[in-house]
Parts: sequence; C-alpha cells; structure tokens
Amino acid sequence: MPASTVGNAVADYRNGSLGKAKATGAELKAAREAARERYAAIADAIKREAGIKKHYRHKVIGGLAWTGTGKILAPEGITRRQLYVLAHECGHIVLHSTPASLAKPGHVKEHEAETYAHRAFKRYDLEVPEKSARWARLYVGQWIAKDADAGIAICAQAADFALGKRSPYEALPSVDGLPSHDFSKSLDRFVAKGSRLVAAQESEAMANEIGRIPNPQSRLSELPNACGTCLYFEQYSGGISHQAYHDCKAHGTKAVIARTSHSLCNHGVDWRPHADQVRELQKALGLSKPGFWSRVGSVLIERFSSRNRGAANQSDQNNSTQIQKPRSVVQIEDQSKRHKR
Repeated sequence: MPASTVGNAVADYRNGSLGKAKATGAELKAAREAARERYAAIADAIKREAGIKKHYRHKVIGGLAWTGTGKILAPEGITRRQLYVLAHECGHIVLHSTPASLAKPGHVKEHEAETYAHRAFKRYDLEVPEKSARWARLYVGQWIAKDADAGIAICAQAADFALGKRSPYEALPSVDGLPSHDFSKSLDRFVAKGSRLVAAQESEAMANEIGRIPNPQSRLSELPNACGTCLYFEQYSGGISHQAYHDCKAHGTKAVIARTSHSLCNHGVDWRPHADQVRELQKALGLSKPGFWSRVGSVLIERFSSRNRGAANQSDQNNSTQIQKPRSVVQIEDQSKRHKR
C-alpha cells in the first residue's frame, strides 16, 4: 500500500472521519488494517532505534524492561496504546542501561521514560492517546509518592509533569537528542520505496498475464472467472464501470484485467476459492457433510421407515396366517372324512 494511502487511511481512522457519514464496512476495515500496518512498522523502527535484542509479547497494556540486556516485555504495538507502552519500555533501555542512570530514583526514571515515549510519538507524527497521557502522569505521581515515603528527594520537573504543569516536550537534558539513531525520517521513505517496488512488480506480472489472455478487452464487462470465485476478491465500485475493476486483497492492487483462470495467479498458488465455491464443489462431488437439521430429518425418516417396514412385515405375517389357516382346517376335515370311511 502506498505510503500516502496508508497515511491518509490512518489519519481518517484516527480522526473519526470514517464511519460518520458514508463510510462502509469495507472502508472501516481497510482503515483499521492500514493503521495496524503503520503502527507495526513504527514499532519495528522504535525497537531498532533502541537496540532491542528480544521483545517478549503479551496483550496487557503494560510492560517491563531489563536494562542493560536489550530485552523488553510489551504488547505487539499494533494500536496506539500498545505502541505507547512499547515506546516507554524502549525508553528505559535507551536511557537507563548504564550504572549511573540505573541508580537514579524510580520517579525520575519513569518521568524520563514517559518523556521519551511522548517524543517518539511526535517524531512519528502520532497523537498520544488520552488514556496513555493521563496514565503517564498518574504513574509518575505514584512513583513520587513511593519515593517520598522512602525519604528520597523529589525532582521538581517530575513533580510538575505529574501535576500537568510540565510538557513532555520541554527541554530535559537526560532525554534530549535521544535516541542517537532516529529512523522516523527514513520510515516514510522506506514504505514508499517498498510500495513502488511492489507496484512495479504487480504491473509487470499483470502485463505478462494480459499477454497470455486472448482478446482481453472483450472480457472487461464479464464477471471474472477466477478472481470472482476467489476468497481475496472484492468488488470495486469505482472506476469506469462496476465490472471493469476488481480489488485483490492478496496482492493489494486494483486491475482492469481480472485473472480469467486460477492458473494465472502464480500458477494457482495464490488463488483461494471462496467458501461458497468450496461448499458448492463439495456438494457437487457428494463430499459435503449434512447439516444439523439434515441429520435430524434423516433420523426421523429412518425411524418412520423402520416403523413402516415393521408394520408391513407384521401385516404380511398376519395375512399369511389367515391364508394358511383355512387350508389346514380343510386338510383335517378331509382326513377325518377319510377315517370315517
């Protein structure tokens, strides 16, 4: 996905412009996916800046940092709140991995880590979530109370931050100029370069496919054969006509010429039949499993059939007895007559 598209989608999703008016479910889903991709890329960049060697992942909005080891425990970083926690723990690795910095009071280290996280968001043009910002001040305040109870002198800058009187973007010598390697400016260039590379390769692949399709223009108004039955296919309502474009979620591209055969999609490797198509195929081949109500119906039919068969057999036996009984009587009568004679 192009960097500009990713950025616009993230901005729309974050500002809430999607979903208020004419946003569709597909647009909201695309915005969420774009945001996840963007945040994941930023998380990787923040970890590389901090020299993280091992990232233990969990789903809790909280984390730990083992200073001096390059190891952190933090969420994956695919939402802004997760990303803030990850940036905070990376801040501890960058700021508190020397004996002198590690010996600082707890409230000072936490204030510095919160400042680092806020500045990381600013470098990557992200807004700190309101919950994260409030929690940051409350968390530093808790450490201030703990250190005060232990008789430790309280840093005035940390106290002002906890009270909301100090901005995390004000000068703080222990954090200023860090990290030494800032990847925020290269991230967009990296995403844009990768997007251009993918787009070029997709264009080349599509051109090769078009060259193998006889008379491709005649197929523009037809429902795609392979793409239309693929799990990754999404109808694209824009463009020249409703049928002229398709959106492939697997390849992330819109194309005029749809793949008319699944073999054209990386020799069939990238083609995935839609669930409806799979069910129809299984039904046609007699491989589909009967549903619940179908199984119930089969049991009832079998029971009724068994009863009917039992009743029919009993009726046949009765009829047979009724037919044979007169014959035996006749035979006895005949024998008795013969005996009298």
